Amino acid sequence: MVDLIKKIIKNDRLDKKCRKVSTVNKRIFLFNALRNRGLTLYQIAAMFKMNHSTIIHGIKRYNEFTAALDVSLKLDTEAYRQILENAPQQKYSLEKDILEAETMQELRTIKRRLYNNLY
Repeated sequence: MVDLIKKIIKNDRLDKKCRKVSTVNKRIFLFNALRNRGLTLYQIAAMFKMNHSTIIHGIKRYNEFTAALDVSLKLDTEAYRQILENAPQQKYSLEKDILEAETMQELRTIKRRLYNNLY
């Protein structure tokens, strides 16, 4: 899944600076998708060549737009939504992740994956 999103980022140039509404909507949708799959803010930021605080703000905006049933967000991200829904869900090995965890951040990642039923 993450490799698929990396390919989308590269193909659609989402790691380049652009404030066009449709581009921003696509970015924040992917921020949220990656975060829900257990990636840290820093990992997401690195993929988009951004700061982690930008990712926090983008996820907050995504949640606000979804709560408000924003039509432009839905239209701009429909293709991505279909691609990601058809992609196989990656399952992680809880045992392997616990044994390899060396930092508190990695333990938080495990906790987030558990919360999102990725094990």
